[in-house]
Amino acid sequence: QLGALKELIDAGKVRYFGVSNETPYGICAMAALSDHFPELYPKCVSIQNSYSLVVRKDYEAGNAEACYHHNVALLPYSPLAGGT
Repeated sequence: QLGALKELIDAGKVRYFGVSNETPYGICAMAALSDHFPELYPKCVSIQNSYSLVVRKDYEAGNAEACYHHNVALLPYSPLAGGT
């Protein structure tokens, strides 16, 4: 699927791609693929994970470090924790 995204980006139909609900391992694996094989795999530029003042541990436990290291942006969903 990453190869298909690369084709869309090269054709100019898509500028960037991001993923949703990704783990630190997934972020690092995608970054490694795009670093080692840039002609085959595009760079992931964002993740969309749950992040709020109530539910912080999922992102801060590992994703924050992986995103910082690989220059991947966070697009949080449910920032008000569903009203809880």
